[in-house]
Amino acid sequence: EQLTSGQMTGMFEQITAGLLNSTCVCAFISSQYAMSENCKMEFQFAAKSLKKPFIPICIGEDINWQETVIGALILGSGVPTVDMMEVSSQGNLDSKMEEIF
Repeated sequence: EQLTSGQMTGMFEQITAGLLNSTCVCAFISSQYAMSENCKMEFQFAAKSLKKPFIPICIGEDINWQETVIGALILGSGVPTVDMMEVSSQGNLDSKMEEIF
């Protein structure tokens, strides 16, 4: 189902308000996220325009996102990524959550 332009405007206003009120952005990065025009716009706005600190959390099945605009911003920032691509147990998840916090 496609969103109308009014719904899109409302969604972007909500995202903007959320980013403006955030202290840090947790970005769950996958190749699909990195290829999405809306996600690219949101991430670039947070990282470049607002200069919000971010925590890149890698999810999905591949690392092709590294060759995108988002990948360049993340890898060029020197911020370490949290790799959650192979989390397969509660123990692994708990360990990764500690890494994030």
